[in-house]
Amino acid sequence: MREPTGLDEKNCATAADCARLVNIARTLYPEIGRITSLKKYVFKPVNRKNSKKLVNTNKMVFSKYKVKAGKTGFILESEYCLTTILEDGLGREITVVVLGAPAPRPVSGRLASWPAMPSKNVFKLVYFHSIT
Repeated sequence: MREPTGLDEKNCATAADCARLVNIARTLYPEIGRITSLKKYVFKPVNRKNSKKLVNTNKMVFSKYKVKAGKTGFILESEYCLTTILEDGLGREITVVVLGAPAPRPVSGRLASWPAMPSKNVFKLVYFHSIT
């Protein structure tokens, strides 16, 4: 990793790296999972009249899955990326990583349910590469 923001195109990470990172972060800092699983957050900045609303860019928070933690990202060099931990209706968790998707709406929901999730903490690591 070249720098911590993830915005430097010289940063490199594998899907396995991203999966490990989100799971370790959630374990060590449960507040990360709580914050990143919110659909929206409304707050009033200090010394301002109007409230501000932030909407989660992880569209999985609006799906049938319960998001336990996650991170979305985009820069031109890596395109659209998503790392998320999901829980199904039976309480089983899965980590889904999509890297380099050409569009902001990856197929992560279909990945999460294919094949049927056999056990807790199964990693599905996916790499999309767009040919231009």
